[in-house]
Amino acid sequence: MGRFALFPDVHMRSGHAAEIERELRDALEAVSADAFDRIFVLGDLIEDDGSADVDEANVERVREIFADAPVPVTYLLGNHDVETLTRAELTSLLGQDRFHGVIETDDVPIVYLDSTKEATPGARGELGSDQREWLAGVCAEYDDPLFLSHHPLGTFDISDNDWFRHYPERAFLSDRKETLRVIEGLGSGRGTISGHIHQSGFANFRNMAHVSVNAFSKEVPGKPLTGTYADVTVGDRITVDVTVGGDTVTSYTIL
Repeated sequence: MGRFALFPDVHMRSGHAAEIERELRDALEAVSADAFDRIFVLGDLIEDDGSADVDEANVERVREIFADAPVPVTYLLGNHDVETLTRAELTSLLGQDRFHGVIETDDVPIVYLDSTKEATPGARGELGSDQREWLAGVCAEYDDPLFLSHHPLGTFDISDNDWFRHYPERAFLSDRKETLRVIEGLGSGRGTISGHIHQSGFANFRNMAHVSVNAFSKEVPGKPLTGTYADVTVGDRITVDVTVGGDTVTSYTIL
């Protein structure tokens, strides 16, 4: 895999569904099969409505949009996705057996993680002991993978963040220290890319590069749609171009 598109925090919801769908379809027009290898949807496909029926309909709407993509699509889950729907229901809706795994590539293995904490209200994330044990096996098998997660594994400045500055415990994985110890202990990992905190940024933390990509939708309370996604090129260097309306607004490099 040399290049993939990454769509964070779509937040499909009834009040802005038409605008979000239009913006998603416009963005997908730039994802051509001859240039891209895959799409990752980085969790929070929906903004939970409190109704399982409405949430199911919004998940289906997102899936139908990405079903028209010219390349394979891999879904990660976010905290909003599991508020009223179970992983089993999401597996059926999205046609994906599980939400963590490895995409083997000739360049850099892509490890995607399931950081949602099912049946726990709010935005907190966690991998849990079973997934960390699985991760240890992955890190032992693959050299220097790139990690994708809904919740950040790095530390980002959220002091001005509209969503998390007053609730920093909800911004990051509750067990990220233990997770990073797994990665560090096996000397593995090129870097991480995440969403969730609705801001783009770069950080070096625990001897690893971490990139956060702003939300596709619902950046701040007064800005319901940005259309932000990432164009990621993988090779000797990993370049993350944060894109809005077809234009790169900022770029990060993972060495």
